Amino acid sequence: MAGQDRIRPRLMSGGGSSHCRHLGTALSAPPGCGYNANPKVPAEEAGVVANYIDEFIMFCVGLWMTGVGFGLLQSPFQARSGQQPWLLQVAKHFKWMGPLLILIAIVLAFAAPS
Repeated sequence: MAGQDRIRPRLMSGGGSSHCRHLGTALSAPPGCGYNANPKVPAEEAGVVANYIDEFIMFCVGLWMTGVGFGLLQSPFQARSGQQPWLLQVAKHFKWMGPLLILIAIVLAFAAPS
């Protein structure tokens, strides 16, 4: 049928491993696949940009967790009837988990090959 080749994953040709499958978009390509959505940008450079985006997201989540842990931001965990008790206690751990995530993001940003 026409158009079915866009729906089914196809095997990468050249440079990819045998288990590397994608749907033809950069978002669905697994890391290390060798698929590059923009042929003008080398695959290595696209991987570095993706790493920095990942570390930026980790940094932002660390800021959010730190803010919730120290009470600067409102906790998304509000007491409701029938809610599990451990869920209300999880924000207490954000006091140390947030700064740790920020530190990990910074270390990975500087340790990433450029």
